[in-house]
Amino acid sequence: MIYEKSVIPIIESKYTLFTATEKKIADYFLQCDPGMDISIQNVAEKLYVSQASISRFAKKCGFVGFREFIFAFLDSVRVKKPNANMITQNVFNTYQDLLNKAYSIIDNDQIQRVVRMLVNSKKVIAVGKGSSGYAASEMESRFVRVGLDIDSLTDSDRIRMQSVFLKDGDTVVAFSISGKTEDILFLLRSAHDRGKKTIFFTSADSQALHEFCDEVVVVSSLEYLENGNLISPQFPMLLVLDLVYSEYINIDSVIKSAILEDTVTTLNKKEDDKRFYLSRQDRFR
Repeated sequence: MIYEKSVIPIIESKYTLFTATEKKIADYFLQCDPGMDISIQNVAEKLYVSQASISRFAKKCGFVGFREFIFAFLDSVRVKKPNANMITQNVFNTYQDLLNKAYSIIDNDQIQRVVRMLVNSKKVIAVGKGSSGYAASEMESRFVRVGLDIDSLTDSDRIRMQSVFLKDGDTVVAFSISGKTEDILFLLRSAHDRGKKTIFFTSADSQALHEFCDEVVVVSSLEYLENGNLISPQFPMLLVLDLVYSEYINIDSVIKSAILEDTVTTLNKKEDDKRFYLSRQDRFR
């Protein structure tokens, strides 16, 4: 399957970084019908903004200018899926839309930087609350099996207390879909003030986060998806986490594969020992 870059998730991911005027322009393109006249002159007149503001908006989205932006915008919306009455089709279509959104905003260079930070860490503390807590727990479960020294915290008090126990070489990896969970932000700020590395996975980027986060990894938002309420909120984070995990085990892949195999063998031996013990009990009843 081929994924294509889409303008819509790019606008969404940068929305909090826009000025009031740029947000007005962003709202227009997030909601407008591509069949309308979307020339720069018409958009400027309709929104009562200058053409220069529209050009700046396009450049802030990562395009050379408005012409390149509008070409990409039209290319993004040129194909419309037929309305499906079946619930199953709606769910699959929504996941496909989310995957396209994720592909559009993923920064591969940033993923590489995050992986290097994990490799160079003495210990990783993954934190999250609610649905984001599942992502933190999943990160510990997967990475610990390939030799990373990692703990996960999902309790508010333990997350705050962790700021006291941070040590040299620690890296804090935080998950918050909203980007506003106070306990998470408290630990990130504290870790940054103590000179520790900080990584934040969120769907709500803002300039303020970059002041105390070494990397702000923007994940795709369920907002603006036609059936976004059908998707588990932690899925976008788990998707990006899979990318990080894949790149992580690709470094010294032979060694990490051996560690993973030994881990699985050890866990299987535990189950074998348990079955042997239970069978002995049955035998002497």
